[in-house]
Amino acid sequence: ANLPRQLQRPIAMINLDMTGVGDSIRISGGEKYPDLASTAAAAGEGLGTKILRGELTIPPNSDYGPFMERGIPVLGITSAGGRGQGGPMRGHTPRATMDQINPEIAAAIARLLFGTAWQVANRKETAKSLNLHLPA
Repeated sequence: ANLPRQLQRPIAMINLDMTGVGDSIRISGGEKYPDLASTAAAAGEGLGTKILRGELTIPPNSDYGPFMERGIPVLGITSAGGRGQGGPMRGHTPRATMDQINPEIAAAIARLLFGTAWQVANRKETAKSLNLHLPA
C-alpha cells in the first residue's frame, strides 16, 4: 500500500477476535502495554458490561504477532464468558451460527473499540508522532 509518510508506522494495533458472544469483554495486553489497556478500560466504563483483563501471548500465526515483533503496541479485545446465546461457543468452526451472537456484548465491544481508538488517536503525543496539528 502507498500510505502517506506519517502513516508508515502505526501507533497501535487493536485486534478483535471472537467478539459478540459470552457475557463479558476481555482486554488483553496490559502486562506489555499498560497505558493502552488502561485507555481501553476507561473507554469501557459505563458500558454496563463486565470487563476482564487478560494476558496477550503470541501464538503461531496470530494476527497481531507481526505488530508486536516490530514494537507496535497491541491490544486484544475479545468476548468472554464462553457461551453464546445458543449454548457453548463454537467460534472459528463450521458449527458457529448466528444464534450464538449476544447483541449486547457485540454493541458494547463496538463502543469500547470506538472509545479506545478515539482516545488514542486524539492524544497529543500521537499527533506529535504523526506530525499532525490537533485543534485546541
